[in-house]
Amino acid sequence: MRRRSITPALAVILFVFIDQMIKIIIYQWFFESRFNIIGEFVSFSPVFNTKLSWFNSLFDFGIGYLPHFILSILAIILAAYIYKYGKSKYRVNAIVTQSYIFFMAGAWCKLIDIVFWPGSLDYIRLKGLFIFDLKDVFLTTSGILFVVFFFIPYALKHPPVLKMNVKQDILIMKDFFKYVYQDIFKPKSGQNHTTGR
Repeated sequence: MRRRSITPALAVILFVFIDQMIKIIIYQWFFESRFNIIGEFVSFSPVFNTKLSWFNSLFDFGIGYLPHFILSILAIILAAYIYKYGKSKYRVNAIVTQSYIFFMAGAWCKLIDIVFWPGSLDYIRLKGLFIFDLKDVFLTTSGILFVVFFFIPYALKHPPVLKMNVKQDILIMKDFFKYVYQDIFKPKSGQNHTTGR
């Protein structure tokens, strides 16, 4: 019997659980700890990032909790529909699935940080650069896999979308929004109940 691989949903739940358990442990027992990991360049230095995102921290945009919450919800919904649409239209390979899993894990972790924590609990500091957490690793990994999928030909089983022309891109976008609309507003065939004899 062929062993079934873990589903994307279970993988996301597992990654989110690991991220949150690490934060709970740090907050309960190690929040005041400070020590070097790799010389002075990489260190353990827990802090709550109340600005919630690196670009908000870097450029001091002053974006509050509500916009971050709304954007996180929209990102999760959009990513879920893009992946679902891709699976319905194309053969989705492992790289796409892994990128999706890491993105969703990072997005859900971010949403939990917004709702249940007083900010993002970051704990790994790169001297002179920034401080991050496991959630940021998830999102960065997703971005790297996305780049690999689109820009490294041998990682593809089909021609990359970036080679398509503008007209084809517009048709794909229209088809995607039609798919989303039908998925939300149109009843599924199994939901149509007819009068029994």
